[in-house]
Amino acid sequence: MSTHQASTPKGIAPLRADWALFESLVPERDVAAPFSKWSVGAHVEHCALASTSMVRALSDNAGAPPPRGLNRPFLMRSVILWTGWLPRGRAEAPEFVLPKSTTEGDLRDALARSLEAIDRLAEAPPDAWMRHFALGAMRRDAVLRFLHVHNRHHLKIIRDIRQSTDAR
Repeated sequence: MSTHQASTPKGIAPLRADWALFESLVPERDVAAPFSKWSVGAHVEHCALASTSMVRALSDNAGAPPPRGLNRPFLMRSVILWTGWLPRGRAEAPEFVLPKSTTEGDLRDALARSLEAIDRLAEAPPDAWMRHFALGAMRRDAVLRFLHVHNRHHLKIIRDIRQSTDAR
């Protein structure tokens, strides 16, 4: 284990639990509802892509000097990380995290790649940082928390999609 990290960050376990849920949803990847522009599988793939890209951004900045204002409070980021709530339909995902694949194999591959990335996050130094397109610069532990909040946001949408199709 590296000298900068005494133990696995506490934010890794909730992300692994999210991944177990995502993997269980793969067989329902084509389930959709009119209120969501994405199917169950598209939500799962988006979370996998977002996680992978955020971990890559942290890795790219490991050891780089943090941007000025990294520790400056940012109200929206603080509210999201503290409450664990993301409003629906307020942010447009960047192009590079938009879902594209529809096959079960592609979705399972995306989940596997993102879980490997999350496991690498455990090795990132606590002062590693990345810049989120809407929430600004965040250090490793804030990224871990945000990823879990983001996953839970999409898991709630998936739950609503599944419930709406059960009622038919």
